[in-house]
Order: sequence, then structure tokens, then C-alpha cells
Amino acid sequence: MCEYCESGKPIISSIKQFSDRTESAVCEIKGHRLSSSVIIQTIYRVTPTATADCEIKFCPMCGRKLV
Repeated sequence: MCEYCESGKPIISSIKQFSDRTESAVCEIKGHRLSSSVIIQTIYRVTPTATADCEIKFCPMCGRKLV
């Protein structure tokens, strides 16, 4: 077991600043699913959060079987 599959620490956590926008991305393990979300913010608006989930059988960081 590791801090990623046991306590929900994000596998990927990224914030990128561009001249016209800011992009935030987070990917974490929730149960036996890999959940990722992206938010793009501009000076004029915030786009709705785009999310994607997929079922995984093993933790990609430590290899533990997820139940």
C-alpha cells in the first residue's frame, strides 16, 4: 500500500500558467477508479470542469490490487 492508493494523494497535480489562461489538472485514485479532472480559467470565464473516470485493477504507483 502507498500514499496514493491508501490516502488519496494525487498521482498527477499540475497547474500551468499561460498568457491567456490557467490550466489545472488532478488525477487520483478513488476506490478502484482512476479519476481525473481539468479546469481551464481565462480572464473572462471559468470553463466547466472536465472529468474522466476509468476502472483500474492495480495501483499504478505500488502495484497493489485494488478492491
